Amino acid sequence: MPFAPRLVNGRPDPDDPHLWSFFLSGKAWDRATQYALESEPDPLFGGRARSACRVRLGDVPWPGARGRKEFLFLFDYGDERRFRVKLVRTTDAVDPGVAYPRVVARHGDAPPQYEQPDE
Repeated sequence: MPFAPRLVNGRPDPDDPHLWSFFLSGKAWDRATQYALESEPDPLFGGRARSACRVRLGDVPWPGARGRKEFLFLFDYGDERRFRVKLVRTTDAVDPGVAYPRVVARHGDAPPQYEQPDE
């Protein structure tokens, strides 16, 4: 899942240094449903998130299986940019010439990563 920030945030840089997580429950910091870029032990609360970089997409228990089709993508732990992601469908069918995974719809423009200071 390391491609996730590029899909959700529209950022093309795969080496982006910002930390991010998916929360399949839709609740930020829900450790039970978290898949994170880094899976280091939490120094305050113990435990660790699942590693998004080590899981296959097909092995993720996507929310649609439980009736819920949205989950939370939290980008940049400092600024906590939150995005609701909706799982439209999954399929084993592959269209030739189409790059996967892919975004099938967007609403609005991607927000700027950093606010421009007032002049």
